[in-house]
Amino acid sequence: MMHKKDMIFLSILIACSESVVLFYFCSAKSPRSFLCMMISYALLLIFPLNIFLASLREHRTGTSLSTLETTEESSKQQREIEQFTHKQLELHKNNFTQKLKELYILLEQNDLTTAQKILGEQIPLKDTDIICCTNSIVDGILQSKKSECIQHNISFEYTILFPEKNDFSFSVLISLFSNLLDNAIESCQMASSLNPKIELSIDYKGDFLIIFMQNTKETALIFNSLARKTTKSDSLSHGFGLSIIEEIVKSYDGFCEWEDRGNIFESRIMLRYLL
Repeated sequence: MMHKKDMIFLSILIACSESVVLFYFCSAKSPRSFLCMMISYALLLIFPLNIFLASLREHRTGTSLSTLETTEESSKQQREIEQFTHKQLELHKNNFTQKLKELYILLEQNDLTTAQKILGEQIPLKDTDIICCTNSIVDGILQSKKSECIQHNISFEYTILFPEKNDFSFSVLISLFSNLLDNAIESCQMASSLNPKIELSIDYKGDFLIIFMQNTKETALIFNSLARKTTKSDSLSHGFGLSIIEEIVKSYDGFCEWEDRGNIFESRIMLRYLL
């Protein structure tokens, strides 16, 4: 490749040569001299034209290389960002999994204080009324089931008086109230009533927690408490939920009773909350 200084020097040299040729042929003043002048100019222009084309190719090559370098640099930065993001996601995933394991152990141990520290400061919802102010787990379950009732157009009425001090683990509270209300919601969904309803009452006297619930049911579906099953097609899941509740109640020195009253199903549960 030629340097810019060489190209400038050659251009000046060619310009001087053309000036000499022009002066010579103009002084001759003959048709042949004019033709020779045109041929000489054409020959002299070949070299500058080659220089111009070479410069153009060099410019294009430089531009292409610059573009490739920029693209390569952008691709490298993109790969670095993707690798960094992937590592960050993996780190967050591992931290989240570890936090869930720690929370599960703390919930099993009924250590609410430490669990709240791991979760961080709880933000109260302005538009949500507290259902159970003495136990956040029970309140969370009831809030969730209330939302389900709203989605399925089920009236949910409740009177909640839950003891602040109790010996229930979080898993017991979740199993007890989730299974109880899941059965009630399912029963209301299957009922032909236009106004399905669930009425829940929670109270305590002495060392015993008392739960009473009424929910709408389909009259044609008869529950046989002695046979521990219903006539509904998915009686297995219903019976399994009640069995879990009965096992919990038994372990807390209590009892439970299920009664079919036609279009209403009643649940009565009593168990010790202080052992």
